[in-house]
Amino acid sequence: MSPMWLVRLAGDLVASTIDPLGSQLNRSGTVVVDCSELTSMDAVGVAALALAIDRARANGYQLLVMGLSGDPSEAI
Repeated sequence: MSPMWLVRLAGDLVASTIDPLGSQLNRSGTVVVDCSELTSMDAVGVAALALAIDRARANGYQLLVMGLSGDPSEAI
């Protein structure tokens, strides 16, 4: 059984907060990203999640994003 990781995001997912996120999303197994506590996300935040999803698929892993509401859910 592959490992499962839960990453909870809160506050703003914007250009200035992206750097620490990369190591948390680039893990083997399944990564579940809980966005229910996000208050805002800019285009850089959307791109970071999309890139992480693509990277996980390319490496045979899974990255699931849940808890989006409002405008961010329309962007993804």
